[in-house]
Amino acid sequence: MYDCLSYTWGNPLFKKFLSPNQRKELRDKEAYKIDLDGKIMSVTKNLWDALNQLGSSQPPSASSHQRQNRIWIDALCINQEDDKNEKPHQLGMMARIYNQAQNVVVWLGPVTPDDPKLETALLVMDRLKSIPQEKLKTEVLYDLRQVQMYENLGIEPIDSAEWDIFASFILRAWFGRMWVVQEAFFAKNFIIYCGEEIIEWSRIAAASRVLKETRMGRLLNEKVMEATEDEDEDGNEEEDGDENEEKAKVEVKDEDKEQTNSKYISNPISNQFLYTDIRTIGSSIKLERLLAYSRYFGATEDKDRVFAVLNMWKPDWGPSGDKTTSNFIREISTAREAYMRATIVSIRETNDLNMLSLVEDKSVRTKARKEDKLPSWVPDFGALPICEPLAGVPRAAPGQERWNTSEGLQKKWQLPPVTKEPLLSVKGFRIDEIIEFAATDLDIIDEHQMFTLLKILSSFLEADTAHSSRTDAMEPFWKTLIKNTYRGKPAEDDARRAFPYLIAHFVWELDIELNDLQEALDEAEEGDYRKDAKRKFDKFSTVNSDTKSLIEKLSAKENSVIPTWEFIQETLKLANARDLSEEAQNNKEAIIDSFRSAYTCRRLFRTRGNLLGVSAQSLKEGDAVWVVAGAAVPFLLRKLPNGNQELVGEAYVHGIMQGEAVSRQGKSEPQEIHLE
Repeated sequence: MYDCLSYTWGNPLFKKFLSPNQRKELRDKEAYKIDLDGKIMSVTKNLWDALNQLGSSQPPSASSHQRQNRIWIDALCINQEDDKNEKPHQLGMMARIYNQAQNVVVWLGPVTPDDPKLETALLVMDRLKSIPQEKLKTEVLYDLRQVQMYENLGIEPIDSAEWDIFASFILRAWFGRMWVVQEAFFAKNFIIYCGEEIIEWSRIAAASRVLKETRMGRLLNEKVMEATEDEDEDGNEEEDGDENEEKAKVEVKDEDKEQTNSKYISNPISNQFLYTDIRTIGSSIKLERLLAYSRYFGATEDKDRVFAVLNMWKPDWGPSGDKTTSNFIREISTAREAYMRATIVSIRETNDLNMLSLVEDKSVRTKARKEDKLPSWVPDFGALPICEPLAGVPRAAPGQERWNTSEGLQKKWQLPPVTKEPLLSVKGFRIDEIIEFAATDLDIIDEHQMFTLLKILSSFLEADTAHSSRTDAMEPFWKTLIKNTYRGKPAEDDARRAFPYLIAHFVWELDIELNDLQEALDEAEEGDYRKDAKRKFDKFSTVNSDTKSLIEKLSAKENSVIPTWEFIQETLKLANARDLSEEAQNNKEAIIDSFRSAYTCRRLFRTRGNLLGVSAQSLKEGDAVWVVAGAAVPFLLRKLPNGNQELVGEAYVHGIMQGEAVSRQGKSEPQEIHLE
């Protein structure tokens, strides 16, 4: 009988909130010596701390957390120098090793006297855990500083310092490491140590689920990112970070334009709910879901994002194929091949092409995957999980799927042989091609390019002669911008009523920018700084003028969803005075959330046939909308010089999401195309 130790090899703490002395200690690369049955071995500082703690304490005899005298530790029980034989063999045995252990002892790291107090983090956990489930679904949360928010949730307020302490706990490195997901999956029983304290996993999981199911997780993540960015700008040196922190931000690279100030960020704050989800689902979990979840965690080697989930996956085709299929993926040595083979196996398992919805925009692919030319139809599992896939991961229950674009098309595709060029052959219909598109979400944030959305709307209305009699001529526009989803449900009249607040919000952000620039101009002396401020002020003044002109034009349309300029100014006045009604504030936050969910890392486009859609921000004029057999949503494809196609990304295209485009094809035969 034995236990297993689950820990991180490197720095166990979230370094951004630590004191300079603590940071210095974490950079200590000294190897620590232990005597293992007469043999002197070197271990890391974190393992040394764990062994010291476990050797000096034992849970009370009445506790359900009784540890065994023997403990399995990967650094000591596996020959770390043998990459060819022992390590690969042991990796294949991890499921059995952890499953047969009496306990998995989790070491989150030490708690030192000058660390934030663990008791405070546990107090915050318990407050979050106590929120009634029905409150999580009804309250719209928009500011962690609002006392009223906590009163509505029925808990005591959590102040800024308490949130920071809680974040420093929940962002410890163990929670963001890919391999520990497997260790947690197979554990019969958890014993979680943070310093001397033993913490019940249920407390952590319950708090994490609250963060996930409300906006609190995102709000806290934004708070942490803002605080740590300010800290870095103040001149603190950068040390080697843990994998989760290195993976936290990505700057979009677009060689054709000036870079934006904003960056996409991951949200590791609420990762812990994934552990519980995976354990609850158990052996029925699909490889697709495991691979999607792998994006939320850090990994030393990119291929580990695939290898670390294989032991948790049991193929639907039975035990006889388990080992063969696993070896088909494991036998290769590069991340590119691992990602490609895992995608092939996942498509085989699900018997559809929804896996292609996990393909990220090419601008956020990792540098390594761009260099090794990962096929366009294969997701980069090392890329940040920025977009919410339209097809859904996890998938909706059977019969509750939102989209079925290829309804009526017989599923048919040809997976590439391993020895040949990685071409995925599919069948489908080419529906239309893009003729214009709006700004990206980051340009709307940083450059206040919301008016480009209104320009698309104006063009759409001018060309919309076929549907001029419909009651809501602007419905394709506002529903597309939120992918026809509001508060987690199909968008109805309540979403339409809330939509004007989205437009007002964009104008409000531009108004703040102009006021700040005006103040800078008033205070600046002659010189380069003043010239730069004047240039920006003039640029955004022009943007403001263009925006106002379009709003006045479009708001005058019959039954317009675009608010009048007077409504916007009155809304701004109330918002600045914090006098916006609670209902209006909730509607505003809900519609902004819906827009972000639909538009992050995407952009609006219009086709030659006057369809509106949103898809990957790297789309170009001439890219084509395709309905592909076996896929729940449309895709944008780009024709290559050799006649093959490149997958640009999945798309929401209003009016064809339920098979309408296939019905219009009549008896036409779908075209076979090859994705590379």
